[in-house]
Amino acid sequence: MRFRTQAITFKPPSLDEEELELKMNTPIYQTYDEMIIEQGDFKLVVEPGDFKRGEVIVILGKNGIGKTTFFKELVQKEKLNISYKPQTIKATFEGTVEELFNGKIGSMYSNELFRTNVIRPLKVHDLLQHDVQSLSGGELQRVAICLALGKPADLYLLDEPSAFLDCEQRVITSFVIKKFAIESQRPIMV
Repeated sequence: MRFRTQAITFKPPSLDEEELELKMNTPIYQTYDEMIIEQGDFKLVVEPGDFKRGEVIVILGKNGIGKTTFFKELVQKEKLNISYKPQTIKATFEGTVEELFNGKIGSMYSNELFRTNVIRPLKVHDLLQHDVQSLSGGELQRVAICLALGKPADLYLLDEPSAFLDCEQRVITSFVIKKFAIESQRPIMV
């Protein structure tokens, strides 16, 4: 068991009136129509919605209510350039993390701002010379988040980005996602 020297505290974000007004007046970036998805006895009804620039939308709910199904439907139906990190990740690439990044997100991987704001905080820079197939679940998750955020897109869908991450990594990941959304001015659904 490990004890921290300092407590992790969570403070709800406090928006002053100016920030609240700015958020309320942010123009809609993209909309999506109502969706009715039926799979056997399962029926999911999604009301129409919208995405705003720099917004992070969190979808919460118990297992089996259709969160991942909704993501997959957005990927298939919407005429957007979507970067999707699936819930289940498999290490099929043969080579190092650096080789994977060079092949999949080359321009973003070489971008110093992306390295500073995404790769380093997620501690993926320590994994660059590791073979992808030798990564642990948490390491693979962090690499997958970098890959998803490294792809130029109109909308980012990150299905369970905190799976296999420890408490501290989850906090850091949430800050990375929020900062990326704000700086890229793209919506992210988690």
